[in-house]
Amino acid sequence: MGQQHQPMSLGKIVKKLTIGYVMQGHQRGYNFTTSTHGYADTVLKTIWRQVMPRGQGWSDYIGARSLKCFELPDGEIALAEITVTDQQDENGRRGIRQAVVEVMPVQTFSHHLKFRILGYPSDTFAFANTAYEILKNVRIKKNAPLILAYDYKNPRFWWGMELLILKLVDNPPRHLRRLPFPISFTTLTLDHLGETTIIGMPATKAAQISDATVITL
Repeated sequence: MGQQHQPMSLGKIVKKLTIGYVMQGHQRGYNFTTSTHGYADTVLKTIWRQVMPRGQGWSDYIGARSLKCFELPDGEIALAEITVTDQQDENGRRGIRQAVVEVMPVQTFSHHLKFRILGYPSDTFAFANTAYEILKNVRIKKNAPLILAYDYKNPRFWWGMELLILKLVDNPPRHLRRLPFPISFTTLTLDHLGETTIIGMPATKAAQISDATVITL
């Protein structure tokens, strides 16, 4: 999916933060790499704790992208785009990730979500639309996460799962409508523990889950 540009009216009220891996200086490791001025400490702490998808083994997913959405203490919404970079840390470990976090009001997020869905290539809609129809008839336990598993082949292939999850949030099936908008989600994670309400997982990782229900697509 190519780079998207927000409508001017949305861009003015969307704030951005970036978290990356710093290799130099006295604060090496993951840090905010853009100014945090104007953000409450509680907001920054929530973003820091929640933004990165869970799990080990990200070095097997170089180039992959995950979208993650969650509510902030001040009522605004964080939508993060996390990329698995080809960067290595000082010990040669790979799988380092970078997160670009957009912070916005709920109403803005609703428009942003619809705009983003329209930006996907037409070939990704076949899988997303078919899977969406299947999930309309699937019951999930109350307060249980909706764990969706699918074969991971390459970053672009995963856009189908990404689009499916965005469609579920934009127009929730009946069994998800009891949840407040927006439903928190992570489009690619390697572990379900401590994650959001709707998550997408590679089938090989989801196969290791024994304490939750997994829907394999």
